[in-house]
Amino acid sequence: MSYYRVVCVNLTLQTADSSVYSFKILSSETRKWRMSNEILSCEPSQFLNMVVPIFFNGALHWLRELGDIVAFHIEKEHAQTIKLPQGVRALPIGGYSNVWFGSIDGYINLLQVSRGEMVIWVLEDLDNVKWQKRRRFQIEGMKHHRRNIPLFFNGKQIVYSSKSDWGVHFKFYVYNIQINRTEKIVTSDEWMDHCRIFFHYISNMVGVF
Repeated sequence: MSYYRVVCVNLTLQTADSSVYSFKILSSETRKWRMSNEILSCEPSQFLNMVVPIFFNGALHWLRELGDIVAFHIEKEHAQTIKLPQGVRALPIGGYSNVWFGSIDGYINLLQVSRGEMVIWVLEDLDNVKWQKRRRFQIEGMKHHRRNIPLFFNGKQIVYSSKSDWGVHFKFYVYNIQINRTEKIVTSDEWMDHCRIFFHYISNMVGVF
């Protein structure tokens, strides 16, 4: 049986000046929760619950509304905050967000979507917190849509949904960065649920496991 741990981050104290977090760890070996000795105090903010946390380089990363990341290294039990690029904010949009947050090719990536463009940020130096704007581009027709929500990004393709100011339907698109082409996938009358985990389609299910 494989060994695993579950980490729970708790907002221990919230004031006008700070947010204080503590961390609980469940081990599959002991099957018991224990409190870590690590306490993190930082600027007050809330977790962006509609953005799925990521596990990268031995640490869990949670995105916050303020414009930073709370990171907790599981082995070292060390917590820190990582600032997002200046001026970048993750904004809620109807239960979703205007950013995609994940790891690609060994780096943390942040894909930010505004009314008429997309910007890809890469955290190239984690120790010194240095972000690089990898790419900035406009997608034809996106500026006419009120809600542009990034759903999936693998470094080559971006899947996003859009809703126009006057329409009632949500349209789903895939944008191919390499050939600069957008294709509509489907139109739906229904709003999506809050599940933000998407997988690249594989016809043979054996490839998933």
